[in-house]
Amino acid sequence: QVTALVLAGTTLFSCSVDSTVRALDASTGNERWCFRHTDIVNTLALSQDVLCCGSDDETVRALDAKSGKELWCFDGHRESVEVLAVADGIVYSGSIDRTMRAVDVATGKQRWCFWGQTSSVTSVTVAEGVVYSCSLDSVRAVEAATGKEMWCFEENSGVVTAQIDTRQTIAARWRHKVRKDRGMKLKAGANGKAAVGTSNNGEVEKAGVGGVVAATAAVVRSSSPRSDFIDLHLMLPLRYRIDPIIY
Repeated sequence: QVTALVLAGTTLFSCSVDSTVRALDASTGNERWCFRHTDIVNTLALSQDVLCCGSDDETVRALDAKSGKELWCFDGHRESVEVLAVADGIVYSGSIDRTMRAVDVATGKQRWCFWGQTSSVTSVTVAEGVVYSCSLDSVRAVEAATGKEMWCFEENSGVVTAQIDTRQTIAARWRHKVRKDRGMKLKAGANGKAAVGTSNNGEVEKAGVGGVVAATAAVVRSSSPRSDFIDLHLMLPLRYRIDPIIY
């Protein structure tokens, strides 16, 4: 499974769950080089002649875009790196560890770390000196130069798809990447009490489930030695808020 693509001139860069980053001739499809990571590669970002890649092995690596040679490896994250964005010689990385970090593309040294997110960082973009990041619960803006938070917009979290039926319940599908050696819980309700949870094998554990009409869970196995996905399908009263808790 290919997880990301970046096109630059006549070269198409790809990364995959097979732990590789590849450079292809965009006209012919011929492979120019292949770099083998140590785990699933989730994201790519290009800064001139430097290709940055983020992986489930918790690193951001910089490759020479022409040769595929590794230039440096940044290992400051504590969980898998899910998203990257580059601007003005800085690569911004978002991770399941709930942090966003700014790393100098030339040196691989960290400029700053933003700890403001309360769940996994799922998207990062940069414009006019501002880095915007979103997670399962909010969208935040931070200064690109300092990592200082400028504002935060909070919203209900975790719902990938939702549909309201005549019983005023919401059918929600929720997916999250989890480490193989950890579990996951989900809380639903304004009182913050745990409504439903799963263990690593996908068994549903109900605790204080008042108002939950139905709950099912399934583990989606990946080829990564570290991570799997858990799918939850819930039927909840419309008033409920959905919040993931990783433990």
